[in-house]
Amino acid sequence: MTLNKLSSVNIGKPREESTLAGIVSTNGSCPTTVPKSEVSLTAGAQRQLEVGDPNKVSAKVRECVSSLLPSLRENHSQDFTLMGYSIGREDIDKLQSALRVVEQSMEPLPHKLMTKHIKTIAPLVTLGASFDPDMLHGKVEALARELSQYPADIVIYAVDKVKKKARFFPSFAEFAEICEPMAAPRILLRNKLHKCIDMHR
Repeated sequence: MTLNKLSSVNIGKPREESTLAGIVSTNGSCPTTVPKSEVSLTAGAQRQLEVGDPNKVSAKVRECVSSLLPSLRENHSQDFTLMGYSIGREDIDKLQSALRVVEQSMEPLPHKLMTKHIKTIAPLVTLGASFDPDMLHGKVEALARELSQYPADIVIYAVDKVKKKARFFPSFAEFAEICEPMAAPRILLRNKLHKCIDMHR
């Protein structure tokens, strides 16, 4: 099921969790297989990964929100950078439904799956002589905590990109450089919806 069906199917329902045996890489490569018992994805994160391409996920989110809120408009700078959104007067229930759609698109990877993806970088890069297992564990855990602020599909995309470029074990900044601009449309939309909802209170 894709995100453009959320408004008719999942709105207002309790968050469900789905267990997957494997996750398909966003760059079309072979699936990353994880033991079924160890991976529990929320329904929102599962749908992100079914779509695969983070830009397509964001487009589907905007399409779904626009169907709920016809007054939704994008605001761009002179160089066509997305700066934010404008929303006219809309019903509070529709605003809350739209917010739920966006929040589902922001679901992160479960921590255990996040660390597994990050660890796949280690065999591909140069590690310093002092880079022992404890240090690797510490770095992976710290990265997983920081990356949990980003949607699941964007994190997997970023890991794939970093693998192809990194010569040494990457810093959080290298991931953030990829994740921030890709997550921005969803974050800006979520923030705008929060403001619109607050104005009704």
